Amino acid sequence: MTVKNVKYSYYDSKYLLGPFVDFEAELEVPSFDYDDVVEVLKKKYPKLSKIKVMSFKRD
Repeated sequence: MTVKNVKYSYYDSKYLLGPFVDFEAELEVPSFDYDDVVEVLKKKYPKLSKIKVMSFKRD
């Protein structure tokens, strides 16, 4: 499954700064469940912490 226009916030765990907001144009996820989208982002960016998805579009 694909989600598009993923908007999320995170903290930089190395410098303890944040929150920052970033975007992903497209992600492959196992389901449209919020927790699954967060887990994919955590695996893609292991140096980020406190990732929270703000919005995304189902494709």
